[in-house]
Amino acid sequence: MHVVATVDPHLAETWSADEVAARWLRLCPVRSGNEIDPVASALKASHIAADPARVAIYRERLASLPWFMRCLNEPIARRANREDACTGRFWEGRYRCQALLDEAALLACMAYVDLNPIRAGIASDLPTSAHTSIRRRLQHIEGATLLRPIAGAAGNTLSVSTAEYVQLVEWTGRQRRPDKHRSLVGGPPAVLRSIGMTAASWRAEVFTIETRYWRAVGSIQALIDKARDLGQRWLKGGGLKRRCGLPAPSTAAS
Repeated sequence: MHVVATVDPHLAETWSADEVAARWLRLCPVRSGNEIDPVASALKASHIAADPARVAIYRERLASLPWFMRCLNEPIARRANREDACTGRFWEGRYRCQALLDEAALLACMAYVDLNPIRAGIASDLPTSAHTSIRRRLQHIEGATLLRPIAGAAGNTLSVSTAEYVQLVEWTGRQRRPDKHRSLVGGPPAVLRSIGMTAASWRAEVFTIETRYWRAVGSIQALIDKARDLGQRWLKGGGLKRRCGLPAPSTAAS
């Protein structure tokens, strides 16, 4: 499972106590058996809102990526274990996350995630690729409407349109990887020039998201800046970009 998400703790700070409580109870409602109990959930929400200490705890959790992944993964694991009549660990391990430092990195990661069912051989094309954002985008392409990469992130748009992104993913899917047997069945789309990428650098970016990068994905300068912020000299991934012909920046981490 792959998710592209944004974490905005500053937005969470603007929520009232009632909104924090309501959001938490939507995430973790009170249940009676297998059904949500709306009366008990509303009562619990009122108790939370009246307790500043609990509001602070839940506000922090609602803006936390680890808590998001916990609340997403745990119910899936429990359901899978019930279906298989077994116990124990369902996921291979803890989740892994990478910071996406610029627009090209965000687009490349989105394309990587949208193409996962194609690479895995469980879908033959994008329209039949279940549980992906690209399938929904294909159903609601609105011409030159700017791409909104993250669901629910108000005002968060990229410089490319939804139609251009769909074209980019379709083209990327036709680029055969030597270690994969399946791909979608022309030339590079013009949008690559607008985001400062060549066909070779784009392919390298998309197809190596999980192998050539570790903590962050982005341009050479963005990786250097992020390394400096983290108190490191370098981050994995810059060497790949140099091999793809991208120029090195004029400054170096120290």
